[in-house]
Amino acid sequence: MSEEVDGPAPRPAQQPQPQPPQQQLSPPSARHVLSEEELHELEAEAGEELRFDNVVKVFATVQEPDFATPWQTLGVGSATGSGVVIETDDGRLLILTAAHVISDATFLQCQRVGAENP
Repeated sequence: MSEEVDGPAPRPAQQPQPQPPQQQLSPPSARHVLSEEELHELEAEAGEELRFDNVVKVFATVQEPDFATPWQTLGVGSATGSGVVIETDDGRLLILTAAHVISDATFLQCQRVGAENP
C-alpha cells in the first residue's frame, strides 16, 4: 500500500555556487596625521583644495559628580575630541561632537583646524 503525499515533489539538492573572492581590507594600524606633502597630493588627486573649515577640536574641563556624597564633586579632569560645525535650517551654527567628550563638562573651548590658540 502506497501513501500519497500532497504538495510539490522534493527538489534535488543543489550544489553551492562558488563565490568570488572578497577583497580583504586591513584595519588601520595607527593614527596617521597627514603631512603637508601628503595633503597636497590628495588635493592634486581630487583636483581641488581640500577644506577643513568646519572641523574643530573640542577641549572640555570635566568634573564628575560624586554620587556617594552628592553635595561634593570628584576631581577636575579634561577631555578632548573632534567636532563638526553644522548649520541649521534657520541659520544657527552648531557643533556636533561625541557625548563622551562633553559629558560632565563645566567648561568648553573649540579650536579650528590649523588655528594656534583655542
